[in-house]
Amino acid sequence: MPKKMSVKKILELDNSGMSGRDIAITLSTSRDSVAFVLALAQKLDLTWDKIKDKVEAEIYHKFFPDKFRYCHGICAC
Repeated sequence: MPKKMSVKKILELDNSGMSGRDIAITLSTSRDSVAFVLALAQKLDLTWDKIKDKVEAEIYHKFFPDKFRYCHGICAC
């Protein structure tokens, strides 16, 4: 199973001014994955300021609702 990418970290690094290529290298993920997350964030109107106080699982669920279950932090699913 592929590892779950850190959507929150991608948005944080993008907000800091880091290039997509540098984000991919830093997080050991593909540039295509970084570009996909950034494009989807723009489409969903999710900026760093809007998600910085949310937990990773909640953010990931907004981006990929069918991939992993999110249960509002009540259980460890």
